[in-house]
Amino acid sequence: MFSSLQRLAVLSLASLALVALSTTAKAQSLITKSQRELVILQADLGGDFMYEFIEDQGVNAAVAQLAPAYNRVRVVRDDQASLSGLVNALSASTILANVRAVDLVIMTHGSDWVSDSGWDEWMVFSNEEWRSTLEVRNRLQSSLTAAQRSKLRMVFSTACYSSSHRNQWIEAGFKCASGSVGVYADSAASFLPFLSTWASGANAPLLPFLPDPRSTQTFQVAVNAANVADPMRNWDNAARAYYLAIFRADVAFDVNSWRHTSFSSNAARNLTIAKMF
Repeated sequence: MFSSLQRLAVLSLASLALVALSTTAKAQSLITKSQRELVILQADLGGDFMYEFIEDQGVNAAVAQLAPAYNRVRVVRDDQASLSGLVNALSASTILANVRAVDLVIMTHGSDWVSDSGWDEWMVFSNEEWRSTLEVRNRLQSSLTAAQRSKLRMVFSTACYSSSHRNQWIEAGFKCASGSVGVYADSAASFLPFLSTWASGANAPLLPFLPDPRSTQTFQVAVNAANVADPMRNWDNAARAYYLAIFRADVAFDVNSWRHTSFSSNAARNLTIAKMF
């Protein structure tokens, strides 16, 4: 009797261990390069000195850093950088059967302000096409199937005030999103550290439970790299001085490039470029 109970206990513990392992594997399922795609959208940002880096080098920098880690990079810019262009690019990637994760780097203007109806949040697309974040969310929800939206993974936005946009990206289906508290002024210092840190997790080990530094390069770690890239906040300080010099104190006081993050779940906090649910 004792030996039978002992065998039953051992089998039960083994079963529990397998369940735990399968749950962990599911939460941190590894994906290959062929299973992930990237969409980069760059709207016309104008001639402001703060946006020269993103305007002149943003797409090239993102492609150079990230293309080796993705099956395909879809660049949406110029007249194509509309809300419809964004939806079409995300749809084209997520509809592919072999693709499991689709990421978005969006370089545009953003805003939020208080209206009679409460907080309004906006982002700009091509030809000064301003769209509310609610409209962007709704278009993605209505244009992509649930299966397609389940493949949406991270959003890195360089839009001003994009911290307030994070919830709409999450509700649209993305697992993690970042955005700046106020006017986004430090791209020249922060953009490349984010890209390189995120990309560095591409060659994760074959087994998710094996320790490897590349397995720790999560979205939060990459955003942290952007946040600490300019520790003296020189770019933010320069932007404040610039706007004060042109008598735009209202903008100067809103300069704050610090990025916050949002996640769809606790499991999403562990996502790297090589992981998906």
